[in-house]
Amino acid sequence: MFDIKPNQIKEPRMFRSLALSAVLLAVGLPAAALGGDAPPEIPSTVVVSLDQARAFTVPAGARVVSVGNPAIAEVTATGVKDVSLITGKAFGTTNLLMLDANGRVLVEAVINVARNTKGTVTVQHGLGQRSTFACAPTCAPTATLGDSADTFGTVSAQMQQRGTLAGNQ
Repeated sequence: MFDIKPNQIKEPRMFRSLALSAVLLAVGLPAAALGGDAPPEIPSTVVVSLDQARAFTVPAGARVVSVGNPAIAEVTATGVKDVSLITGKAFGTTNLLMLDANGRVLVEAVINVARNTKGTVTVQHGLGQRSTFACAPTCAPTATLGDSADTFGTVSAQMQQRGTLAGNQ
């Protein structure tokens, strides 16, 4: 479906049907996956929350997908016909181009990655000493871009250690 450019589009290595169903439900695709309404077309400006994904319909004939700055946003082919995900990787603005086999631009969009404040509390302790807590329903520290190095480093290290203990890394 795509001519893949390094570091600009990532295809899932393997989806078992149960795992794919879980991903589709998590990003709001059950209707599309089950033959209902398809995800929306990509608008000229896409707003995606950091560390979250949005599903979009890829236009027919799209062969090349390019994200201006893949450190800010990532586009992933889902393996589901004509569906792609845009995931916010870092705060900022970048662009997305989708071209057909003749190099004609099918999609030209701006991607804005913003902070998701739903379910979070941010505590500011003077200049540069910020901590973020995920509160659903009780609060616990979370590693969020922009937090102080101490907070981010401590929470990140705990997340990595937990992943190692669980056999995920």
